[in-house]
Amino acid sequence: MVYKIKDLSQLDSSIAADATDLETRILAIRQKVNLIRPADIVPDLLTSLQLLQRIRAKSTNDQVQFLLKQKEADFHEAIRLAAGLVIDVIAADETVIPGQTFNLTVSIINGGPLTLPVPKITTDLPSGWTSTAQRTTGSLQPGQKLDQVFSVTVPPNAEFSQPYWLKQPRQSDRFVWPDGSAATMPFDPPLLQTHAQIDYNGATISLEHPAEFRRTDGILGEQRSLLKVVPALSVQISPNIAVIPLSGNHKKEFIVTVENQNTAAAETEVRLTIPAGWISEPASRTLKFTRQGELATAQFMVTAPAIAGDFKVQAIAKTGSQEFKIGYTPIAYPHIETRYVYAAAESRAEIFDVKSRVTSVGYVEGAGDKIPEALQQLGVKVTKLSSDELASGNLSRFPTIVLGVRAYGVRDDLVTYNKRILEYVSNGGTLIVQYNRNGETQRNPFGPYPFTINDNGRVTKEEAPVKLLNPALPLFNVPNRISAMDFDGWVQERGNYFLSAWDPKYTPLLESADPNEQPQQGGMIMAKVGKGTYIYTGYGFFRQLPDGVPGAYRLFANLISIKN
Repeated sequence: MVYKIKDLSQLDSSIAADATDLETRILAIRQKVNLIRPADIVPDLLTSLQLLQRIRAKSTNDQVQFLLKQKEADFHEAIRLAAGLVIDVIAADETVIPGQTFNLTVSIINGGPLTLPVPKITTDLPSGWTSTAQRTTGSLQPGQKLDQVFSVTVPPNAEFSQPYWLKQPRQSDRFVWPDGSAATMPFDPPLLQTHAQIDYNGATISLEHPAEFRRTDGILGEQRSLLKVVPALSVQISPNIAVIPLSGNHKKEFIVTVENQNTAAAETEVRLTIPAGWISEPASRTLKFTRQGELATAQFMVTAPAIAGDFKVQAIAKTGSQEFKIGYTPIAYPHIETRYVYAAAESRAEIFDVKSRVTSVGYVEGAGDKIPEALQQLGVKVTKLSSDELASGNLSRFPTIVLGVRAYGVRDDLVTYNKRILEYVSNGGTLIVQYNRNGETQRNPFGPYPFTINDNGRVTKEEAPVKLLNPALPLFNVPNRISAMDFDGWVQERGNYFLSAWDPKYTPLLESADPNEQPQQGGMIMAKVGKGTYIYTGYGFFRQLPDGVPGAYRLFANLISIKN
């Protein structure tokens, strides 16, 4: 229900007369307002505001007090607009670090005809923050601007800026946030909300604005973002999941990226914390920074013993007595406020038995595709194929070509040169086609023989049993022997966009189903085409390989290793 001011007497009869009086004043102001001389209504707005504040103090009804509080903010905004006042709060830095001191400039512009006194300016400082007024210049005479500069110091233990629902680890699929957080709002209030109070004719004009950083973009023009606190050094390690084949040299390169947010030159020692018996070369590296926002990387070659299991490799950047073990990723787009998402600088290292019989593959990237990086972890050289290579390149130099998820939907060149891809298969190559959607295949049939993709053909339970339809096939035995155990530990789902019908020349390879549903055999099919092999798979390797699922790695390694 939307209440007018006078209607609030229905909730609290003790304010009936005052509420009717306020409603009458509001109607009179609306009749009086003149957009050429808006400041004429400032005295009336101030008198009405004082009446509203008296009503709010008088009422004992919580709902009335809540509604009047919202309306009070509307009055302050109306007074600001009518008086021609503008408040701006500019921080000297966009990202500040614990212990840093920076300037905060509060500017108030008087664009109206009123002569106003020097305002009282305060800032909502988080716990432990301090500010000192440095200087005030200008005035609030008509057409003038007043600037007040504060020196603000961030405490050494300041909390980093991040969404409150990400400050603590999730409990399963449930976000957890600290007590006292803004749990009814999407984000915490902005840092350093600043208030200005101007006394005028016995009343108070209130203005407020959060601290912002201002920069200029060559295309987008002036850009603003809220002030945020970040660590002096942001530390990240890649790969975040490291796959180390049990058979091999057990070596893995880790790259540590450090971003400096110190305002002065800085130096840090970077090292890895590794399991017992592992060796890091070198033991540590020194990175030097000359400016804020600078990035530097340190490479480490780690040798692990031939012991299967899951292990943790952690990156640490040490400066003096401080150690930095986390890093942040900014989520930044022109239409939203930049947010920072934090993660520990840790890599999950997985050592398991996986082999591949090929050393290189060609790859046509699809949508959101991270499989090339996963294949590289097996020591496979991945060449991402361009349009020119699809059109006229020597495809026969690759024993296997892999098409990324929905490649036919996002790569028009693949559709154009699909005939060359099929000729590649017929001449002896292996082609692995990851899932596409039915509409894409209806417009451009891309298989060597007909098949139909079911857009609803999926197995959503990642733990759904998977049956090998012919376990004796070389595909399930070379170079890795595949069993039902290789489908343990899959994430999110088995797969989607399975086939509902296919030409008899195709052979289905796997069978799976969600509980109480009919088994589906269209999740992976294979056909001989000339001298080569064509495989379509809807199983979600694009989810499993980046997540380091061992069985998915072993099966995919077999797919790319097919001998024709």
